Amino acid sequence: MIEKFFAHFSVCHAIPRTNEALAIKTVKLALPILDLGCGDGQFALFTFGRKKIEAGLDKKGRKTAKAVESGAYKKVVVADAANMPFEDKSFASVVSNSVLEHVENLNKVLKEAARILRKRGLLVLTVPTPLVSRYQFWAKFIPGYAEFKRRLWRHINYFGEREWRRRLKKANFEVVLVKRTNSKSAIFWADVFFPLWPIGPLKQVVSFLEKRKVFGFDKKGATLLIVAKKK
Repeated sequence: MIEKFFAHFSVCHAIPRTNEALAIKTVKLALPILDLGCGDGQFALFTFGRKKIEAGLDKKGRKTAKAVESGAYKKVVVADAANMPFEDKSFASVVSNSVLEHVENLNKVLKEAARILRKRGLLVLTVPTPLVSRYQFWAKFIPGYAEFKRRLWRHINYFGEREWRRRLKKANFEVVLVKRTNSKSAIFWADVFFPLWPIGPLKQVVSFLEKRKVFGFDKKGATLLIVAKKK
């Protein structure tokens, strides 16, 4: 799975995406599953395989066209996450990988996720925290770099664990698990390789990165894996 990510994504994206995939894979998900913010479908394909997810949803038409081609989903829906075209209690699980930090109307999106989930269904999400800015390599040398990256990645909801817990509780979720991934080393090396982003994938660096222990959970990691159960 790691090799697939590094064959598709540039290194600065492959490192965090790999760690998020490894984290999500530790959670047992009941079917059917919705991928909330599916993008081009590659993350789901590499993480779960072909046709294992009932539906992928994203509002960006160009990316959803690629999601259809990916074969990761039984169906792909183009819609706003704040107004999802699904009936109440349609899904047993909702997965959202590095998406909710970008969305506007976050509270409404979380309430929509609760609406379409069955009772005691799981919302499994990964989101970056402000620790990302603290761990970046180039921020040590370039004034304003961390803010530049935050704006570049359009991180609107840049919260720590406490705020995510508050938001989820407000949306009728009970947080049952929080773990951290993307260690200081992972963010450091992802940022070191950031200037090489235009070059594209460099799968040759996997062994180099494995020796620097960039993969797996870390108690001081910059990304949260949150599992929340609908009440």
